[in-house]
This record gives sequence, structure tokens and C-alpha cells, in this order.
Amino acid sequence: RMKTGILLFVCVFVLLSIAALGVLPDGLPTERFFVSTNNKLNQPPKGWENLVNESRLLFSPTFLPKNQAELMATVGNGYVATRILSDTIFMAGVYSGYLDITPSHRARIPSTVNFHVDTNNNQYGTFELIGFGLDLEYAVFYMRTNFTSKFSSQHGAFIEQRWYAHREIRQLLVSEIHVHPWSTSSSYEPPLTIPLVNNPGQPSTDISFSPYRESNPKVFEGYITKTETNSSLRVKIGYAFTPVPSNLSVPSSRSSPSSYYFLSTFRSSLDSPRPAIDSLVDYDTFYTLRQNLFESHINATIFNLSSSLIHLTAKNDSTSVKDILALSQAINSSLYYILSSAREDWPWSLSPGGLASDGYNGHSFWDAETWMWPTILFFHPSLAKTLLQYRFNTISGAEIKAKDNNYKGSMFSWESAFTGEECTPTWAATGKYEQHITGDIAFAMRQYWWFTEDITWAKTVGWPMIRSIADFWTSRVEQATIKNKQYYVINNVIPPDEYHFGNNSVYTNAVAQISLDFAIELAEYLNITPPSIWYKISSNLYFPFNSSNQIYLEYDTYNGSTIKQADVILLSFPIEWKNLNPSIAKNNLEYYSPRTDSSGPAMTWSMTAIGFLDLQEHNTAKSYFLRSFLNIQEPFKVWTETPTGGTTNFITGAGGFLQSVVNGYGGLRIVGLGVLEIKGVMYEGVDEMRMSRIGFLGRQIDVKLREREVEIRLVKGGGLVVEQGARIVRLERAGDKAVMVGGLSLFVKGE
Repeated sequence: RMKTGILLFVCVFVLLSIAALGVLPDGLPTERFFVSTNNKLNQPPKGWENLVNESRLLFSPTFLPKNQAELMATVGNGYVATRILSDTIFMAGVYSGYLDITPSHRARIPSTVNFHVDTNNNQYGTFELIGFGLDLEYAVFYMRTNFTSKFSSQHGAFIEQRWYAHREIRQLLVSEIHVHPWSTSSSYEPPLTIPLVNNPGQPSTDISFSPYRESNPKVFEGYITKTETNSSLRVKIGYAFTPVPSNLSVPSSRSSPSSYYFLSTFRSSLDSPRPAIDSLVDYDTFYTLRQNLFESHINATIFNLSSSLIHLTAKNDSTSVKDILALSQAINSSLYYILSSAREDWPWSLSPGGLASDGYNGHSFWDAETWMWPTILFFHPSLAKTLLQYRFNTISGAEIKAKDNNYKGSMFSWESAFTGEECTPTWAATGKYEQHITGDIAFAMRQYWWFTEDITWAKTVGWPMIRSIADFWTSRVEQATIKNKQYYVINNVIPPDEYHFGNNSVYTNAVAQISLDFAIELAEYLNITPPSIWYKISSNLYFPFNSSNQIYLEYDTYNGSTIKQADVILLSFPIEWKNLNPSIAKNNLEYYSPRTDSSGPAMTWSMTAIGFLDLQEHNTAKSYFLRSFLNIQEPFKVWTETPTGGTTNFITGAGGFLQSVVNGYGGLRIVGLGVLEIKGVMYEGVDEMRMSRIGFLGRQIDVKLREREVEIRLVKGGGLVVEQGARIVRLERAGDKAVMVGGLSLFVKGE
């Protein structure tokens, strides 16, 4: 209750401060938020045109067909999320179902915001749909219409509806309707009636909701119907919301717009001892401040989203402008959908379909640490830390899995949900055999440590986790004699290429080695003596190699058959394996790329592009890079798992794509403890690439890449050194910058 009270106090203080100011944030164009018309058919309305051209807003002139409803945009804040015009809301950490049997899955809450102006209802007048807009910078979805009264064609209204999940007040989901009457006559203006259509969907089968309060606001509460294990918490959910009327009665006045606010507040027993009561208290508190909620959301979102945008400036020709606009929209939408599914103060992980989806049951896979997490680390290291905290918080589930399989330490689940125990459906062999995820988590931990040097984390989270992971690999390996030499081997695994099963997956063995090496490194840093067996195993792990083709084999008996997705090529990037030389890396890329299923997940092509960029084969890299974001679907740039379908809002693909931008063309690499390498390559048609507020070593830097120069500017903090060959530039205070030669590697280090 103390934490709840403090959170509520802070939120109210912020809102009252904004109310006292009585203004929108500085520089915020009011036309962005208020309706206006445009005479061009199917074009963005006035006030949105520039935002679309700057890749800050995505526009659609029409509703999506019913068979494409899953390609609608989503709004979320890492605590609560929904797909626009869907009948479902999800809360992070709220699952229903038993482990791998039911299985455990995101628990559905009937939507409280699945309503909109009914443009098909002509009882009170006619509607002209102006369009829909997804504001990627401020995390707001809009619907705009023009209404003409049935009783007088000289009277009507511009109508704007907004949906947003409040970035500051995590338990708050909002829809607002703003009606701006217009008139072309000075005669009497009758009231306007605006019809609404509402579809909350069927009652939830995941949560046994019952009414707690029937009046305004309505309040429901209920427990999940099935706990994840026999001993895990039966989570209780409470939510309060504004009932949706069948229509709005609007006084007709040219000078007095009318605003209607529909609030929904959500609580669970994960953060509240009395979810229904607290959701009602939250609702009453925030409803009194309803006119200021949007501004406080905008202020919070400016910090959380736009500060991490990657900005591309196109060369001054029409082809480049068009191509770079499409690329910029892909970048900004990918950032938007990933950041909408996580938050710093709520330590749950990411799932392939994001928080607004039950795709893959809302489980966390290797996707979180390997694909989505890396870009978050660069721009939001505190959020990256929170996502790793989820693994620490659920490590008991990893210990149970290790014990159940007769191993020691922590064997992380291939699919993890509420408890960390294995939730992969029983029909899938991946739950038992796809074990590289434990190494993937260790690799992410090492990247976080190298990038932040967060000593408190290292002592309290990093060391206990990596020690337990190293203990698992120590118990998992077996000794074998191969070509008259003693090795450690890892048999019976599914590699990242899930089409196959075998012994000694080279990728699995590589991340096992990284796990052991990082455990040794961190132990020595903390003046702890690591077990000698860790050194021995790391030095003698077996990695299958084909000497004729000079490639690493995917596993012992791999025969060149089709693979599902990137596997061996991941040795080049992201793990940048210490045993790999450029010649073999090139051979791996050229051998495995044509053997990869063309309908596989998009992350493959992102990693292939990075690999060829590292080899300075820029034309080949570009061809794969262009394939990497073919899975983005119009009009709201929603990712699908494959070019033709699969899981929607597939932020795993978005994460892989962002790595090809940030780590590929942007050239950012974490290469050692407190060492950031930058070796960018200019994408064809780009005049300048800017990556803002990179959170390196507790400081913030901006990086600008041009054809012949790289600029590093210190935004926050001090005490960095930029090195390029023999040249050294010190950045001692905010505003200091170093301008270095483009096309050559440079290194940023702490002093």
C-alpha cells in the first residue's frame, strides 16, 4: 500500500504541475492534435503531412478490412496494452493456464476501449472519414472524421478520437473524443448527435470476472482461472472504466468544442493488495484531472520515445528521399512497437508478439535477449537492466528445470511466463532440447556489464546468475574422444535452426563457452576464485568444422539441407565469437545463406546483411538488408513473422532489423569492458545518420555519421575518451565533441 500511495502521489503531482502551466509542451504544434481537412483524396490531413514526411506519423485513409484486423496498430506502455479496435486488453505478468499443459498464456481482459465513432450510422447525419494516424513520437493513435448533421447541411463537426496507454501512469488506458462543431450559417444550430459503436467482446475465459460496482465508473474484479503451477500465485485483477454510451449529445457551438473522456484503470495483485478498490481510487483520482492526462502523457513520451529515435537525412534527390522515408518509417515504427511492450518499473520480459498480443502465448524466448534487447541496451540501458531482472526474478524456475533434467545450476526455459518454469507446449520438442537460451541470456548479461560497468548489478544480480549458468553448463557437458583428442561435447540439442536436431550445435557450444568465460571474467573482477573446471571446459569445448569447405558445421552430422533461420552465421554477429576469423566468417555466410528457407523469419537477413557489411561487401549486404524488412505490413508498419503471415506485431523481426541499422550501418559494437567501437557504413541514399542519447557508461552521447566523418558529442556526464589510431580526444563535459575520420574504426572509452 505504501508503494501504491507513493506512485499515486507522484502521478497527481505531475498532473497538477501541468494543470498549473496550462499549456502544451514547448514547440508542440497544436495542429498535430486538432482536426483539419485536406482536399486531396486519401492523403493525410493538414497538420499531419509534415509528420508523415518526417516519418513521425503513419497514416491510413480507411478502416482495415476485417481479414487484416490484426495488422492494426497497437498502443501500450509495458504494463497494459491493446490492439486498436480489438476486443482484448493484456497486462504484463498476468497469465492463466498450467505450464506446458494448457499451456500458460496471456490472460485476456475484455476491452474497455474498443469503441469509435460509428461512421456507418447515418441516423443523425453523414460522415466523411478523414483517416487514422499512429503518432510514433508521442505514442497516440488517432481517428478523424467530418460529420454533417442530417437536420441541416450547414451544421456539423470535426471529430477526433485518441487512444493512448499513458506512459507515466502505467495503469491508465485512455480514449478521448474531441468534437469541434462548425457552421456555415448564422441561423439556429441544433444539438448534434454522434453515434458510437462499442464491442468489448465475449467474457474472458482466462479470468473469472464479476461486477464489483455497476454504476459509473464500472468496476470488475476476478482471479485467473488457472495458476501456472500448483503453488504459484492466483493473480487477482481489478479494473475500472467509463461506460460507453450509444451516442454523444453535443451542444452545437462554433466556439465551444466538447471533449469526452473514457478512462480505464487496471490493477492486479502483483502490485496491489486490493485491485478492484485501488483501480477505483485510481480512476476517481485521474478522472478529476482528465483534461491534463494527454499533456502529461505527451511530456513523458517525449522523454521515453523521441529521445531514442534514429534519424536519417536523405541525399537531395527524389529517389533517395522516397527510399529513406520508407526506411525511416520502418526504423521508427520498430522502435515504437518494442518500446510499447516494456517499462523500467515493471520487470517482465518481452514476447515475440509484444504485449498487445497473445502470439506464442505471450511467452519469453531467446527472442527477448538475442533480438529485441540489444537495441534497447544502447538507447535505454535502464530498461535493458529491467528486462534482465525478469530472468533473475524467475531463476527458481530455471533451477527447477535443471534439477528435473538431472543437471545443476540454472537451465532457463525455452518458453517462460509467470514462474520461469518451462511452458513450451508439450507437443513441441524445443522445450526439452533447445538449450542455447541459457547461453543467450549469459551473452546479454555480458553485454550489459561491458556497456554499463554497473558494479552494483554485477555483485547482486550478475554474479549469482552467471555462476548458476556456469554450473549448468559444467553439468551439461560430457567428455568424448574425437580424433584422438579429449573434448567436452554437448549432445542432443536443437540449434537455432529448428528444422534439425543433433550433437554439438556450434552455436550452442559457442554461447556455452561465452557463459563460462564471462563467469570467469566477472569472478576475477570481483576477486572471487572461479572453479578450475570452468577454464578447462571453455578451453576444450568441441566445435564441428568442415576442413574441406573451411566452414563450421551447424552440428556434427549436418549435410547441407535447408535450414530455418540464421544459425552458424550468428557466430559473426551478434556474438562476434573469439574463435572466428574473417575468412571462415565469409565462408559461413556464403555457404549457409543460400541454404536458408526464404520464408523463414526476417531476423536471418538482418544478420546476413551485418555479416557482409563487416566483410565490406556492401552491395551484397544491401540486398539482404532490403529483404530484412519485407515483413513490415502497411499501413501501420506492423511486423509479421514471415512475408506472408505468421505471428503479427512480430517485434522479434523488428529487433533484428534494428540491429542491422544500429550495429550494421551504424557500426556500434560493444567489444570489451567499457569499450564501444564505432565503424559505420553509409547506406546508399543517406547523407547523414544520427543516433541520439546512447547511454554508454552512465553518460549519454550522440553519434553522427557522414560519408567522410564521424562526430561524437557528449550530451550528459563526462570523462570519455575517443580514440582513432594515434589520435585521442577527451570529452570532459556536456557539449564537448570529437570529429573523426569517417570509414575507419574508432573507440569510445571511459577515463
